[in-house]
Amino acid sequence: VIGAIIARKLAMNVHLIRVSAWSKVLLTALAVMAVLVLRPLGRLRLWEQRYPYLMHGCYANVIGALAALALNDSGIVAAAAMIVYSSVPLLLLKLEGA
Repeated sequence: VIGAIIARKLAMNVHLIRVSAWSKVLLTALAVMAVLVLRPLGRLRLWEQRYPYLMHGCYANVIGALAALALNDSGIVAAAAMIVYSSVPLLLLKLEGA
């Protein structure tokens, strides 16, 4: 029974990754976040010191997006909608030069 539920969820997510525009939103937002966090080294630690509440919110949002992706039949849509709220503030911090 649990195996069938997992298979159904995976099948729906794979289908939505292929046909939904939200998959492009998710991949773009994840790429933006990866570039912002990884280059230059130490930027994430600096942001954690300067903006601890913002960074805790971003971490919580990413964890929630992963949970939505794993637990929801259309998790790609929920995860993409959620991850935007983490990637945009990080992009704004980068553009400010923080």
